[in-house]
Amino acid sequence: MNVENKVFPHEKLVAISGTLQGHIFENERTGLKQSFFINLRIDFSPLDYSDETWECSFGLEWMLFPGGSWKNISHISMENPLLLQRAEASFYMASHDDCSLKKVNISYKELNLFHIEIEAEVDFQGYDEDDRNPHMPLKIDVTAPFQGFSVDRNLFFPKPNTTADAEALATKFVDLESFHPPLEKKGTFKFFPKY
Repeated sequence: MNVENKVFPHEKLVAISGTLQGHIFENERTGLKQSFFINLRIDFSPLDYSDETWECSFGLEWMLFPGGSWKNISHISMENPLLLQRAEASFYMASHDDCSLKKVNISYKELNLFHIEIEAEVDFQGYDEDDRNPHMPLKIDVTAPFQGFSVDRNLFFPKPNTTADAEALATKFVDLESFHPPLEKKGTFKFFPKY
């Protein structure tokens, strides 16, 4: 490895796209009550490092949806810590590295689009043993669409076998007036937002 490549150039990471998706989930074995969660994925522009081109990404999962219209995703922030209590953030290059969140702002723009601002500290394990950085700063500023949420019938008992069953489950967590009727495919009901 060249000397100049010993430090991963995190300052050159540019977020270019992202997606927000929701799902309803429960796990009786771990004590996780049935809840509606939002997941975020961010992709960065390709980055040259250590004689290779890398396509890095960032994930923020298990954000708790506050309820109501899907536009209420914009309530998720560091000012509402309960919504981020179970959140797990990670940065991916060659492996998934844990992140500590410093700033989370999700604000509604138009259509199904949200402006995402995130600042985090990555426990970067590195590609080479010499480039580990346990306090790597990461900044994200990008627009991402909300692509709806899913209900997987195999995750629940009793199983939601019909559209009406899936709607009855979902209406406990979200205003279904802000969604189109669900589409079912291979055991999963998908709800798309109206905008």
